[in-house]
Amino acid sequence: MIDPNKIISDANCVVCGTPPEEGSTDQRYIQFHDRKIFLCGKHAEAFHIGAVMGQLELNSALAEFILKMDDPLNSQQIKEHILEMVPSARRQLEDKQLQAHIKGTYKEQSPREIYEYLDKNVIGQEEAKRRISLAVYEHYKNAQRRADSPLLEKQNILMLGPSGSGKTLIANSIAKILDVPFVSADATSYSPTGFQGADVDTIIFEMMYKSSGVHHAAEQGIAFIDEIDKLSTHAMQGTKSEGLNYATQSSLLKLIEGKKVKVPMQNLGHPPGTMTMVDTTKMLFMFGGAFNGLAEQVGKLMGYSGRTISLSKRNEEDRIESSIRSYNILAEASTDVIIKALIDFGMNTEFIGRIPIIVPLAPLTKEQLYKCLIDLPNSPVSRSQMLFAESGVKLEFEESMLQAVVETTAKSDTGTRALNTLVKRAVSQAAFDLLGSEPSRKIKHVVITNECIANPESYVTIN
Repeated sequence: MIDPNKIISDANCVVCGTPPEEGSTDQRYIQFHDRKIFLCGKHAEAFHIGAVMGQLELNSALAEFILKMDDPLNSQQIKEHILEMVPSARRQLEDKQLQAHIKGTYKEQSPREIYEYLDKNVIGQEEAKRRISLAVYEHYKNAQRRADSPLLEKQNILMLGPSGSGKTLIANSIAKILDVPFVSADATSYSPTGFQGADVDTIIFEMMYKSSGVHHAAEQGIAFIDEIDKLSTHAMQGTKSEGLNYATQSSLLKLIEGKKVKVPMQNLGHPPGTMTMVDTTKMLFMFGGAFNGLAEQVGKLMGYSGRTISLSKRNEEDRIESSIRSYNILAEASTDVIIKALIDFGMNTEFIGRIPIIVPLAPLTKEQLYKCLIDLPNSPVSRSQMLFAESGVKLEFEESMLQAVVETTAKSDTGTRALNTLVKRAVSQAAFDLLGSEPSRKIKHVVITNECIANPESYVTIN
């Protein structure tokens, strides 16, 4: 059997090392993947017979596999079965993937292309999408520079915005269009040493898992860490949490500056004790946080006072107006002012200094919430309708019900997350009664009414 790893660079026989004979007709060159190998007359015919027999055996195994298929399999499951039949193919596939990652895995996109993709998946946040698109482009262009080229400042990003304003969706969408691994985490789950919560280095462990163990791919991934404001120390002075949060920020600082993390590879199919080093220098870190009260501090630094920055919640209209006013203050402020306010808020000076892109996100209007509810490719309405359609049932939502969901969401503090929660609750009883069951073959049309928000059993069926 020919060992691909034994292939030599000269023209000698790959099996026995015999040099070519001038004028001999029984020796031959064979294309082996992207290389040509030489076989002497003694081994050429045997190789040909072995190749034919091997192909027949493989054809037989594939035919048997297809005939024994009982349940529908997706493409990934089929690929795994085939790779089990041909173990060497798995190694060759992994080698090709590794070479691709060494050359650079991310799918290069212009700032406009990144923005246009975000625009299809994220409602509103026009200015934020433009700034982030440009920052991401600059980051990855800088990451592709030669090792001896001067590195520019890393374009790590901090998004300031209320819950449900699209922070996670923006980060995830960017990872998808660039085709890089993506890890999302909550800042409150980490600690500097791991004795209370996870060690911050577990971010890199998960990135390696998402990269199928290819560290060159992990090094170009995107890590999104939400609720970073929970690590601030402004409300924890003199407590144990103050020191813990400050130390956690310092640990994260080492990651975003560039740190070589030793990652165990045992859980990725390698022998116990196998380790690899992942360099975070080129990894893009994106952070998110609500930072409630930050706008008031920024406003004071800018000279505003009184009702201009009041966050009173006397009624619903006043709450919405205050949210919009807070966004306007953050959008108007310079980066230096926001950084000063963030430090006063309790963020580590050096940590914030390593995040050059700070972008405020606006609270969504009712019109934008409505678009999130029905227009996005993965909207709560479209997901529910797709689920019912798989059981042959048409799912319809009354307009009054959709408007009520938007109104309820606008009054909440969870943004777009409330949309999904309310829709799931409204369709829950219909889904329980009809999906995949015998009645679904008779009932082909279901209407979710306004009453279903409070009482999911109020759905209407049409035969």
